Amino acid sequence: ETHIVVANCGDCRCVLVEHGAAQDLSNDHNVESATPEEIKRVLDCGGTITPDKRVTLPGAPGRLATTRSLGDYWAKQGPAERHVVSGMPELRTVARHPGQQLLVIASDGIS
Repeated sequence: ETHIVVANCGDCRCVLVEHGAAQDLSNDHNVESATPEEIKRVLDCGGTITPDKRVTLPGAPGRLATTRSLGDYWAKQGPAERHVVSGMPELRTVARHPGQQLLVIASDGIS
């Protein structure tokens, strides 16, 4: 009741509306908006970034625009800290207080 906790993994978005202004509570986990550290993590785990900005690995049956996701088990071989496409969510906590009007949670689709 005192905090909002957001755990984001993949191409989902959480936005807090406070006093009419929107504040992102999550980051997109895709190649185009990835931090240098996230790209380094993908490459250090054996992944590659294709020219069309997708994550894949040698012999993979597919490629993804996201650097983190649930599922996509072909990109999760070995221990979790070595997964090319990580299933570890990014966590963010913000205190609740008056003036917070809406919490918008969105995804481009779940299959």
